[in-house]
Amino acid sequence: MSMTPDRARQNTIVVFITLVTAVAAALLMGYDAGRWIKGALGYVAWSLMPYALMLGLHLATRANRMGALSDRETAWSYAGIAIAGPLLYFDIRFVHPDAQGAIAMLMVPILQCVGIGLISVISVLWHRFRNSKTNRVLSVLNKAALAAFFIYLLVSALQHSDAKTIDTAKEVDFFINRYCEARGVLPTSGQLHARFPGLTTDAGWFFFTDDATWLKMQYPVRWSNSRALGRPQTSEFTATTYSYVVEYRCGGSR
Repeated sequence: MSMTPDRARQNTIVVFITLVTAVAAALLMGYDAGRWIKGALGYVAWSLMPYALMLGLHLATRANRMGALSDRETAWSYAGIAIAGPLLYFDIRFVHPDAQGAIAMLMVPILQCVGIGLISVISVLWHRFRNSKTNRVLSVLNKAALAAFFIYLLVSALQHSDAKTIDTAKEVDFFINRYCEARGVLPTSGQLHARFPGLTTDAGWFFFTDDATWLKMQYPVRWSNSRALGRPQTSEFTATTYSYVVEYRCGGSR
């Protein structure tokens, strides 16, 4: 049976997304800080592996040998995995940079291939047991996978939006520690507000201090973040605002 026009158009869109995201993934994997990294061709080839797998499955689908893989849910699940690649690379390189980032980037194609394999198996089973209870279960699993992906995107967006606040908290942390080292006391809340006038309670920043030996800084974030200083907690003042708290004692541990 030939592919319907709607299904053919859907698969064309998925192929377009796959090609565009493959180029983005290759660039993010092989290009860093304005230059190509050493061994870029090998890394680029590694990053393109899941995209080659998806395109191979697409060709098999167009040849009507694997019709299950052209179902709407399956096609858009593949598109989600394709988009996830460059988003994960961007997250690892720029949003949550880490000493283990190189290993994490090499794991992305493996995770994509695992996702493609799982979705393909679910799709074939779904196609085989169409209109049965098994089909409904597989449909739920497929939708759950898509929901998990979009939740990840939302969390990453929230963490990215907190990056400037976290960088400011690190700047304040540096100032407080240098002040203590130079003077033997902690800066007062008045001195902190004079040095950082934008960090007001209206913006979610709080400084609790005895103006000499003890200081606690609280700053707002939208989501927990491994780059953040201090310990996470729910804000003491706004129940819907998450925050991090850092305590200082001049000459002591935080």
